[in-house]
Amino acid sequence: MEEAISTINSWTHSCIDMESIIKWQLPYHPQTSGRIEVSNKKLKRILEKTLIYGKACHLPVELEHRAYWVTKFLTFDAKAAGEKRLLQLNELDEFRNSAYENANLCKEKTKKWHDKKIATRVFDPGQKVLLFNSRLKLFSGKLKSR
Repeated sequence: MEEAISTINSWTHSCIDMESIIKWQLPYHPQTSGRIEVSNKKLKRILEKTLIYGKACHLPVELEHRAYWVTKFLTFDAKAAGEKRLLQLNELDEFRNSAYENANLCKEKTKKWHDKKIATRVFDPGQKVLLFNSRLKLFSGKLKSR
């Protein structure tokens, strides 16, 4: 037994002398049942639907949290929270409407700009015109969509 300990000690001292770093670590492979991922996915979907970029992140219920050293009390006023939630939903509708209006304005501006760039052409009967086939061909051969 003493020989094994002395062998290990001499080996570690020689590694230290060569300035090598030894790391003893087991591989970490976390495995869960999948319930946590499912619940996190549901929470993520809820947050995606309720959060608005540029707005503060709060719970939909007004909570007063008073923590004491021994006991913790959690109280909330359902009526005030409901009124605030309705106001938040109305504000969300206003944001959506303004975003829709802004998108339409942007589309109109880009259409006007694009129409300015297009030159009007007048063709006479019997005049030769080059036809442009505008079919978009992304895939060729095997990858062609059917």
